[in-house]
Amino acid sequence: MFKKNLYLRIVGTFISVVIISLFISYLINSLFFHREIFIEEEVTKITKGVAEIVEITQENKIPELLKT
Repeated sequence: MFKKNLYLRIVGTFISVVIISLFISYLINSLFFHREIFIEEEVTKITKGVAEIVEITQENKIPELLKT
């Protein structure tokens, strides 16, 4: 009933390529999303560190400000 003609091969190939492409894009997207979360965590850590440094330096400048 269903012969393996050129039309069925083309449609089968197209559907296979679409499914494989969707799978690969999902994997790539999940890797980039994971990296984005990692970068976000690093930025948060750096921001906290800079805030601590600013607090420390401002405390040291209080005597200098009192002299002026």
